[in-house]
Amino acid sequence: MAIAVDICNDADFYRLFHIISDSFGEDQQYIDLIFPNHHEHAGRLRGAERLLQMKRNDPTNRFLKAIDTITGEVIDQAKWIVFADGKPKEIPLTGDFWETEDEKERAKFVYAAYLEPRRKAIRAANGSLIPLDILTIDPKHQRPGAGAKLMEWGV
Repeated sequence: MAIAVDICNDADFYRLFHIISDSFGEDQQYIDLIFPNHHEHAGRLRGAERLLQMKRNDPTNRFLKAIDTITGEVIDQAKWIVFADGKPKEIPLTGDFWETEDEKERAKFVYAAYLEPRRKAIRAANGSLIPLDILTIDPKHQRPGAGAKLMEWGV
């Protein structure tokens, strides 16, 4: 399989979120909490829109896709964060995606706790890191080397 890596365009985001959702599976508490109902069509639409808003609202985000050049299918995705001025923004989790206020508060707490070690390392390095935020591989396309190609981009 020949693989190419490219920057994602807006039309890719439903497929990207589909890959994220499928790669985490149905019993992953973190993704279930942060992206409620991510296995349902409506939840995937909301998740894709949230990713797209991340791309549009935060210029540090670099969404990449790995493409099977024979079929043209997007098989993997990654999000790298590149700080232009060395001063990262720490964007909190927001939105109205949760059924109750308790679920939303729990999601915000877990999100902040999950990111704190990374944010601490970035602050200690004065933003001179390029962190990999997420890299997921479509379970149907594991092992051909697309994940390695997405890693090479950031390295």
